[in-house]
Amino acid sequence: MSFSDVRISPDGAAVAARGRDEVIRLWSVASGGLLHRIGGRPRELASMAFTHDGKALILGTYTMKPDRSSLTSRKASWYDVASGEHIRSLDGDEATLGPFTPSPDGKRMLTVGEPDTDALDFREPLTGKPLSRVPTPRGWSHAAFAPDGRTLYTGSIGGDVSVWDLRGGGRALWRQESTGLGSVTSLAPSPDGKSLAVASGHITHPVILLDAATGKKVWGAAAEANNARCMAFARKGEWLVVGWQSRIHVLDARSGEWVRRWAIKFPRAINSLVVSPDHRWLVTGVNRAEGVGVWDLSK
Repeated sequence: MSFSDVRISPDGAAVAARGRDEVIRLWSVASGGLLHRIGGRPRELASMAFTHDGKALILGTYTMKPDRSSLTSRKASWYDVASGEHIRSLDGDEATLGPFTPSPDGKRMLTVGEPDTDALDFREPLTGKPLSRVPTPRGWSHAAFAPDGRTLYTGSIGGDVSVWDLRGGGRALWRQESTGLGSVTSLAPSPDGKSLAVASGHITHPVILLDAATGKKVWGAAAEANNARCMAFARKGEWLVVGWQSRIHVLDARSGEWVRRWAIKFPRAINSLVVSPDHRWLVTGVNRAEGVGVWDLSK
């Protein structure tokens, strides 16, 4: 079975992976044993996320017309991680398909507003109740919370990176315009909140590190291939792990220099990667490859 999207719970106990059959499988990180199967066709998965405490899994799903010209339904659902049982759902206009990004402090969850809107929607993580909206430039592609949960980073398809103070109703702290990145494909705040890694399809420097306080560029990493699709900090912020096509690249987060490059067993693109909260495990989802990869970063 191919698994193209993976998530790890904030407590590091479980991994959720989306299969080609649209079924979400939950595994125990400690034993590797299968815990639950959730969802599946005819509903298709748009996004998924664990709540900040790791007790629930949120899924955004939809169905389409036979000719796939438009949506016929959409639903946001919550499932209990321990039992796999359904908790609640929001349907129709109340639902959002995600992506769902719960803040580290558990006070809010970032979702996507209606198509063609210029705002980010915030909802109550456990119920989906709307909380607030933050205006942001059209064409944003990715967003991530700072570790304190009070600051939000957004990246656009034009390469702009913005920082928002959520305590002041969404006041912009700074915006790095025309970074030369092309479309932003991933954002990763460092564990200490002092740096922000930005990945893109830029040919020369697919990954750059910015000072989170000022937006100034710290370094840019060159690569043998662009299209850096996903990344995460590891080893308490010492490493930046980047998924580049069919390889995992590890950068020294202080200098941007290569530490090592790992070849994935299957010659397919890496769609997602996550690092466990204790920074020991790296979990990867690879397009059209069998299984989920789990890597021991301590070795």
